[in-house]
Amino acid sequence: MASSSFSFFQILSATTTLLLLLEAHQASSCFSAIFSFGDSLQDTGNAAHMFVNSALSNPPYGTTYFHKATGRYCDGRIILDFIGAKTFVVPGNLPIGCIPAWLGQYRSDKPSDYDRNGCLIWMNNFSEYHNSHLQTELDRLKGQFPSVTIAYADYLNSGIRMFSNQAQFGITVPFTACCGGNGYPCNATGPVCPNPLNHASWEGFHPTEATYHAISDGIIRGPYAIPFLSQKC
Repeated sequence: MASSSFSFFQILSATTTLLLLLEAHQASSCFSAIFSFGDSLQDTGNAAHMFVNSALSNPPYGTTYFHKATGRYCDGRIILDFIGAKTFVVPGNLPIGCIPAWLGQYRSDKPSDYDRNGCLIWMNNFSEYHNSHLQTELDRLKGQFPSVTIAYADYLNSGIRMFSNQAQFGITVPFTACCGGNGYPCNATGPVCPNPLNHASWEGFHPTEATYHAISDGIIRGPYAIPFLSQKC
């Protein structure tokens, strides 16, 4: 039946990335298992099987923390086992106004279109608009499922913090892709920058390890911390 609001499973499929944490059976702050799934921003091992004989079927795509895919695709839908799920972490959108591909496509001659970090203001405002609606839906779900912990991960402001304090995270090249460029694709034959750790973007769309580190630092340690993520076993 049609509805003006998202269902629980629509929220899961609509988010860029979602971490599903299963509560530990023992009385501790540990989690017995972690299921992580999403799109190409967080490759869960499925891309290598979905895009055979393409750049996405070659390393590093398909490599996961668990050395195998964490879910399987069927007719475009992710099939996962939700039995025992008690804790969800749902991230908001990244500061897309800082992504090199969009900075190039929507280049403006007006200085007022950019913030002090060099990011497009209107695109980051769009991310903020998306995230505000996402949080509204998450609040609704919290009321609908009071026994489940649903936490929002503020990727937007954690990412903006990184662009505002680039030196703190060792980033000296925030808006130039590390891989490919100048007409070359990002694949096995494409050029790669000598030091990916000082770049914020891998190939113009996807963050580098340095960016992920900076964003996760803000989510785990603060100032955008989710308390239970910093708990130790």
